[in-house]
Amino acid sequence: MTDPNYMMPHEFKDSAWHQSLKKFKKHFERTNTPIMHIDIHGKKNRKNNMDIDLGVRAMEVLFEDDKQAFVDYFHNILAVNLSEALEDCPLYKLMPFRIAPEAELNGYWGPNGIHTFTHQSVINGIPACQFEIPMAIRHQLMVDDSFLDRFAKAIVTTYLQIYFHDRPSLREGKQVVIRDCRSNEDYTPRLLEKELSHLILAKKMYEQSHRHLKPI
Repeated sequence: MTDPNYMMPHEFKDSAWHQSLKKFKKHFERTNTPIMHIDIHGKKNRKNNMDIDLGVRAMEVLFEDDKQAFVDYFHNILAVNLSEALEDCPLYKLMPFRIAPEAELNGYWGPNGIHTFTHQSVINGIPACQFEIPMAIRHQLMVDDSFLDRFAKAIVTTYLQIYFHDRPSLREGKQVVIRDCRSNEDYTPRLLEKELSHLILAKKMYEQSHRHLKPI
């Protein structure tokens, strides 16, 4: 199976990964539920910084002009929320955990290059961001449950702010309800946080069981 982050357009139709993006979008379009895609990657520790790259370049290039204000807002809000989640983390070799001012790895290799999974989301109209997280920060997520919770909540808070920031029910502190058309279950911010925490915990357990593998 082709790595979903190294694909060319002619491979999309036979890729279970790419087809899953289309199903993801179609599923939530039925209920007019807004979606976003956070693609979490790992990178080696850098010698001069402990920065997380937020790759939104595909949106900056491919989304229409009338959506660029949304892209900027998405990027800025995400950076602010994640920065707050990183604040109480210990230094690594005297370097703080930070969000990179400019993403070194931005998830976009150009129109004729390989297509990352984030790029594929964007061409399907899905707002997407590629996280490139240094090994030291991933290790901290594995050993620090409080940090893991803050990190998960930063993502969920971003989703709620970019899509529901102007709704009175949210400003007044009431619960925002998102309905899932498969189960008819009401999705509140608290439940979204819980589900995302479960996903990150599963990733944490996977990384613990694969610690012998060499990082990329």
